[in-house]
Amino acid sequence: LPKDVSALTVFSRSQDVSTPLLDSLLPSNERHLQSLLELVEKHDRRPVLLMGLAFKPGTDDLRGSAMLELAAGLLLRGYEVRIFDPLVSPQQLIGANERFARLRLPDLASILTDNLPDALKSSEVVVVSKKCASRGEIEPHLTQNHRVIDVNGWEEIASFSQNYEGFCW
Repeated sequence: LPKDVSALTVFSRSQDVSTPLLDSLLPSNERHLQSLLELVEKHDRRPVLLMGLAFKPGTDDLRGSAMLELAAGLLLRGYEVRIFDPLVSPQQLIGANERFARLRLPDLASILTDNLPDALKSSEVVVVSKKCASRGEIEPHLTQNHRVIDVNGWEEIASFSQNYEGFCW
């Protein structure tokens, strides 16, 4: 929870309290994100589909979203990126959430898709960060050629592809 950790860190500093564990969390999260980016690059397959963008299930909150940062990093490295997250609509983002998304991923509207079958068919790497589609929506379109990287611990999708790997769980 990067927003909460940042707030607690600022508060602890204002109270002159040392919090080494809190101080290490954001750099640790950043290193995990870098490791995920390196894992995607290691497979050197394109395009990449991100399933799930929002910070947590059931919301369109993009502030602190590791997947938003992953998408931005991949785009900067020349990857074609598609994103499937039915709860995220750039036209409905407001306030700080909208400003954060526009700042970090200005082309969000052009890379979001609501057509999961087409996005799966045209992608070689699928990074799953949250359950934003049912098994029945995914399985018919996922082939043994897809590289599936699961950052959520959704183990039942492991049976969909021989090229499945869990990340940091």
